[in-house]
Amino acid sequence: MTCIDFLAFGIVVDDIVYPDGRTRMGVLGGGGPQTALGMRFWSDSIGLIASVGEDLPGSLLELLQIDGIDLSGLRRTDLPTPRAWQILEADGHRTQLWRVP
Repeated sequence: MTCIDFLAFGIVVDDIVYPDGRTRMGVLGGGGPQTALGMRFWSDSIGLIASVGEDLPGSLLELLQIDGIDLSGLRRTDLPTPRAWQILEADGHRTQLWRVP
């Protein structure tokens, strides 16, 4: 059994809409990945806990694995992975619209 020093929680897949109309779909988001990657600056033992659906692209998990994040805490469910539009406005305002029930 592996000992993990620090844990982060949650994954959201973001679809980003920029003020100029450009989009970037299927971006790894949510506080969990951001926190886990930030903690890697001071520890080599970081885990991520989240419930994800079969719809989560493996390529997003590979990004975390490459950076040494332990993903043994992921739980696969029959529900879709949390997903949200992140609508960014020129004045810095952001609106989040959930895309799953």
